[in-house]
Amino acid sequence: MGIASRFKQSVTVEPYIGANAAGDLYDPPVTRTCLVDDSLKLVRNQQGDEVVSSARLYDLPSAVDSYAPGSRVTVNGRAHRVIVANLRDAAGPAAGHHVAVELA
Repeated sequence: MGIASRFKQSVTVEPYIGANAAGDLYDPPVTRTCLVDDSLKLVRNQQGDEVVSSARLYDLPSAVDSYAPGSRVTVNGRAHRVIVANLRDAAGPAAGHHVAVELA
């Protein structure tokens, strides 16, 4: 049984693509099925600063590009921002490979 068999929660992801004078820009929203963990955790962002993650989600490794820092992820009606997405694909059974996404 692989990790994907535990993916039962739907989230909406709007991948961050940049900003202009009007504000942040996102690709169209997509629905992903993943595993969500609502708990506080101290993590490091891409600049190495410690920040508090209010939730994290786990998705298939192929989805890593959908979770660029700054992307908007709506979980159970609450909007979050991606802090960092870490690909977990170390040697071992392919069934355990995933992307871990920290949300603010």
